[in-house]
Amino acid sequence: MAYQTGDTILDDEYNVFVTGLAGGGATDTANLNNVWGTGVGDRGYGQATTISAVSAGDTVTATQWATLLARITSAASHQGSSLTSMATPSATDIIEVIGAISANLSTIHTNRINAAGTGTPSSTNMNSTGSWETQARQTITLTWADPDEARYFFNAGGYIEITPSVVGYTDDQKARAWDALTQMVGTIQFRANTTSMSGDTTSITVTEAHTSSASNVSVLGYYGLTTSNQLLYDKALTTNLSPYIAGAANNIEVYVKSNGTQGSFSDNGDVITLQIDYNDASTDQAYDKSEYNILDEMDGTVRNVINIVPPSTSYLTSSWSNPTVALSSSSHA
Repeated sequence: MAYQTGDTILDDEYNVFVTGLAGGGATDTANLNNVWGTGVGDRGYGQATTISAVSAGDTVTATQWATLLARITSAASHQGSSLTSMATPSATDIIEVIGAISANLSTIHTNRINAAGTGTPSSTNMNSTGSWETQARQTITLTWADPDEARYFFNAGGYIEITPSVVGYTDDQKARAWDALTQMVGTIQFRANTTSMSGDTTSITVTEAHTSSASNVSVLGYYGLTTSNQLLYDKALTTNLSPYIAGAANNIEVYVKSNGTQGSFSDNGDVITLQIDYNDASTDQAYDKSEYNILDEMDGTVRNVINIVPPSTSYLTSSWSNPTVALSSSSHA
């Protein structure tokens, strides 16, 4: 029997809305618990306040219907999703079909990765010092307390920001070119199913006017990671007449991988590893700096700022942890 006006409302229909199955039990369908509770993969906010199925033949109370509608509304508010109006029943009402439930469940399922807001960010400077001529590399690990907390972090709208920079350098042409390139990168934002940019540009002035290629940004997100490095981002210097584009252009590359599935609910790892390379690919290093006064050696500090932006707790209870951020290795060559 369909859930529609004129039909008897069955406990089976309520259970499908709550769990996806008439008898109760999680599936991949658009049901409340699959978005609100543990879920699987990119479904699930990890909320403890899921709703139980009713037993066959039991009466579904007005309070149970009202709780279901409240959870749907909370999920939508977290996402910023628009719902079709649903009248909340009270204990003295005759229970009638609430026609928008199916469509609203489909909405919160479709928009499950969306988030209208975020929590309070926390920032860590990953610093490494040492002179370099051909490459400076940092390998950074982000480690969650367990794989489901990593899932909930990304599912509920958390993301990772990566901002390259160089600071404390000797003020010379090469250093200014590197400073300009890092500033043109802006901030890389790594999310559940995609990567985006904030503040990137292709021109900037650091004493001299500098230009760069457009940012090459992968569509990769947490759920697309493998246990092997994949290129997440790259940008190259293009400043006209710069010696640092001769032969090949100085560039920045970011690679990413995870430690693979660790839990039972289709996570994609509880450790993410970033490899951030500042590649001095130009031929300027062929000159003897002391003899020709060519500014070949880069000094100062490579600083990759890692900003953890957790999900909002305006409508959800925190079921996730922020990852610990560590510089596992750095090298200068």
